[in-house]
Amino acid sequence: MLTNTDHPVDSRTRTCCGGIGAHAAGCLALDVDGHLADAYTDATRGADELTEALKRMDDAPLLASIDVVTARAHLLAAARLIDKAAQRITAAEVTK
Repeated sequence: MLTNTDHPVDSRTRTCCGGIGAHAAGCLALDVDGHLADAYTDATRGADELTEALKRMDDAPLLASIDVVTARAHLLAAARLIDKAAQRITAAEVTK
């Protein structure tokens, strides 16, 4: 269980609707593109957080460190796949 509260909750202001931490009701960006953009941001932010955690895990068991490195790699892979999916959707919309 994580108990570290040094980092704030999601406080990003959405440029599409001005919502803070989430999209405002009725936001038009809640389509696939908006969800993919949010997922990409969350995956990269998660990978960044794990990078910072690794810097502070000097006395952690080796297998715990390996698990964190693996989780970080999965988040980065997820971000790449999300970006790839978004590009394919955009390309498909252009050809319609």
